[in-house]
Amino acid sequence: RPNQFLPQLGQVRRTDADMLSEGCRTFLWGLFMKLCISDRLVVYTTAVLDNAQAHNSTSIIVAILKYALQIYTDFAGYSNMAIGVGLLLGLKVTPNFNRPFLATSVAAFWRRWHISLTTWITDYIFMPLNLRWRDRGAMGLYMATMVNLLVIGAWHGANWTYVVFGAFYGVVMVVEMSLSQRRKKFEKSHHLKTNALYRTLRWMEVFLIYAFAAMIFRAADMGDVCTVVSQIFTCPGSLYIGDWLVFVYGGCSVVLLLFKEVKDELGWNVHLLHAPDRWVRIVSFALLLCYVIGTGVLDGVNFIYMQF
Repeated sequence: RPNQFLPQLGQVRRTDADMLSEGCRTFLWGLFMKLCISDRLVVYTTAVLDNAQAHNSTSIIVAILKYALQIYTDFAGYSNMAIGVGLLLGLKVTPNFNRPFLATSVAAFWRRWHISLTTWITDYIFMPLNLRWRDRGAMGLYMATMVNLLVIGAWHGANWTYVVFGAFYGVVMVVEMSLSQRRKKFEKSHHLKTNALYRTLRWMEVFLIYAFAAMIFRAADMGDVCTVVSQIFTCPGSLYIGDWLVFVYGGCSVVLLLFKEVKDELGWNVHLLHAPDRWVRIVSFALLLCYVIGTGVLDGVNFIYMQF
């Protein structure tokens, strides 16, 4: 959105203590996501998914779930670092992610994921098509949704995997929209809106759908997708561990990430980096910095989205 960012470049920019501290906290959290989670998980996902024909279903499923976390923490991590640096320079950049894996529907997921892209495509592709086809009723809405997701997929490059990625999400969203009224009625009649177990199951559903789509997104071609799916259904076996540090360090970091995201989503009154007490903030920042230095991968793994 140029009208949100470019005007700031023509103004005298000033930073204050609040912007500087928030910039440092945001940058450090992005650094944690990138170095302690994404770059830890890439060792396992690369080893398994790049050689899927040599691995069993258990290892492949775990690798797919890890890749979903890897691409999120890689992309959201560098977005947070950019936002943090912007604050240090007196620039306010719009957040690009809003806890997407805690969405309770696929439509809500896309409102929370890669916001800078999805809002642009919604305004310039989905809304014009939806208006153009509004006389077709629900079918017009479904057609606009399908085109919207196909464009999101094709935006990433001239590869059939990206088109299939978009088409898969388009079909899922159309099915979700066609069943939305029944789902809302079911939720209301059973008082499920505030049910913690139901909400958690919805989170898991959205995450599993994205994990499968991310596997398609990652594949070099549709042959790789077929290989992965075939191995899942035909080759049972025990879990490949590889480097146990990947599981220990990566697992601890994922738990910390999930705790923060759930805390923020549900509004728990637990604060560390944003605690009211200054010394709690300082100690939390120092501990997280030491954790990043001690457990992060510091050899400069490229960002996934550099290729786009």
